[in-house]
Amino acid sequence: MKRTKVLTLFPFIALTLSSCVNGISKDEYEAKLSEVEANYANITNVHINNRNNTTKYDYKEGEFYGYYNFALIIFVPITQGTYTWKDGDKYYHTEVHADSSKTKKSEISKEQFDTYMTAHKAKILSLMSEVTLKIHDFMQENPTTVSKAENEYKYDSFNKEYHFYSKVEETYQDSEGNPTKTDYFVSFKDQKLKEYHAKTGTSDSYRYFSYGDAKFNEPTMPDNSSNNQ
Repeated sequence: MKRTKVLTLFPFIALTLSSCVNGISKDEYEAKLSEVEANYANITNVHINNRNNTTKYDYKEGEFYGYYNFALIIFVPITQGTYTWKDGDKYYHTEVHADSSKTKKSEISKEQFDTYMTAHKAKILSLMSEVTLKIHDFMQENPTTVSKAENEYKYDSFNKEYHFYSKVEETYQDSEGNPTKTDYFVSFKDQKLKEYHAKTGTSDSYRYFSYGDAKFNEPTMPDNSSNNQ
């Protein structure tokens, strides 16, 4: 009898949670989106990754930056990345290449460190602004990057998240000459981007954002570069 009560509770919970997501006006959503963009200047600690963690970014202002990318090309694992970090009173920079002979750990000056970190933050902000600029374009009556966009704006009062959904027709066609269609989803919370998802046919692209938990893992140097510190 108790099991029956538990099982019948699940549909109720699902219904309750779904009822917490309600449509809002375009103007209300746009105002909240502007707050997200205004908050970019305050981003000092962020982690960004794709769905399977084969591409990751970690940035902590004044401390470190790490970009990691892994790909399997014709069954050959390829790892690349860019790293800049501070260790005590010393500063380092490394670019990891598919050709390990080109991978070197270099000690750099404080001025070089600051220059690299400025460029790294610009990269992080570009990954964020790409998302919000896309939303702004889709919200136009005549978007410039796609042929057509049908948008929905919602607020999840349970998770306190703002959601954006868009079904678009791309400017390019598929192999059969039909308009290519993509579904987009973006969420943000507390004036910060949380998730970006684009689905075209069987192809999915994800980008997840989290804050305050950036971690730095110093890249392993190949033997040939051990004497280039």
